[in-house]
Amino acid sequence: MAEIKDPTEGWQPYLQSLPPVYAGFSLDNEPGEAGPIQRIFAYRNDECRRSVTIVYDRSTVEFMLRVRVGLIEFCDVRFIHPERDRFEASLQTGLLQLLDSLQCCIPERMETLFRNKKLHEWDYESVLPLQSHGFSRVVCPANCVQVTNGSYLIIDYSDYACDSSLRFFFNIFRDDFYAELLVRGVPQATKLFDSPNLKELESRLRGSLDSGLRDLRDRVS
Repeated sequence: MAEIKDPTEGWQPYLQSLPPVYAGFSLDNEPGEAGPIQRIFAYRNDECRRSVTIVYDRSTVEFMLRVRVGLIEFCDVRFIHPERDRFEASLQTGLLQLLDSLQCCIPERMETLFRNKKLHEWDYESVLPLQSHGFSRVVCPANCVQVTNGSYLIIDYSDYACDSSLRFFFNIFRDDFYAELLVRGVPQATKLFDSPNLKELESRLRGSLDSGLRDLRDRVS
């Protein structure tokens, strides 16, 4: 498919129909370019460090939707199309729902296997402090996010100043919980919190979350 010179040409009726504010997100329709990526518009919640950005990628000749949650950024595969009409149709049906889901976890919109873990019923406040060793809890089960490859981001402790975090996921294909580190922008694996169920994850969090965050602080200091 041929590259589109101006991906917004003739798209003004849709772009002008976008609400300026929705579910705590503000519309940013300032265009921009970074290499082959042309930004068309975005919805941002700077306080929560969450955003959705609509882009056109000249290298793949596709329209895409990129999601950022804290230090994680990914393309939502449900919104990748080479044809703008199909892309707009997917936005019409899914964009505002996505913003709702980024604001708070909506169990009925999650996959059945994830809902069955009942994280929305978990009393986690005694297990997950708001702050620890300079890391802030920026994601918790109440505002968890579906990311890529069947994974849900359920807990995230981040220090944005040093581009580092300890974050926890549930994967529907493996049917297990796991964690990963981000150390000054570099992802690193850890087996410390691997758990087959929520009960074991809670036990591992009670026993190792504080020391895990302390060790991460030592590594980035």
